[in-house]
Parts: sequence; structure tokens; C-alpha cells
Amino acid sequence: ERKERSTAEANRHITECVSVCNKSATLTGQGPPVLVNAWLVPTFFGFIMLIGLVGNSLVIHVITKHQKMKTVANFFIGKYL
Repeated sequence: ERKERSTAEANRHITECVSVCNKSATLTGQGPPVLVNAWLVPTFFGFIMLIGLVGNSLVIHVITKHQKMKTVANFFIGKYL
């Protein structure tokens, strides 16, 4: 009996949520929201990755090409880039 009651309450709650969502969509008269995150977030993270790649490449270039920078500590740092 308790399981049946909780299932009935869950179904009623879902029905209420759907009706509220449908009413709010109908009241505004607008379509679905524009998903800015669908392109903005990947673009932002791609830009951050590109900056990191360029920066790490510059560090590796400096360590390998300049005699003064060829120290054990710098090679240790370069190994983990």
C-alpha cells in the first residue's frame, strides 16, 4: 500500500511540474532558449588550451635552444610540460 501511494504521489508531482512548465512556455510565447553554452564554453576552453600549448612550446624552445637555460632544474620542469 505504501509503495502504491508513493508511486501515485510521484506521478502527481510529475504531472504538476509538466503543467507548470507548459504554462510558463505558453505565457511567454517564445520558443526554446538559445543554448549559448553549446558553442561558448567549448570555444573558451579551446582558446585556453591553445594559449597553454603555445606557452609550453615556448618554454621548451627556450630550454633547448639557449645554452644558459640548460640546467638540471629546467630540464626537470620541461619534462613535465
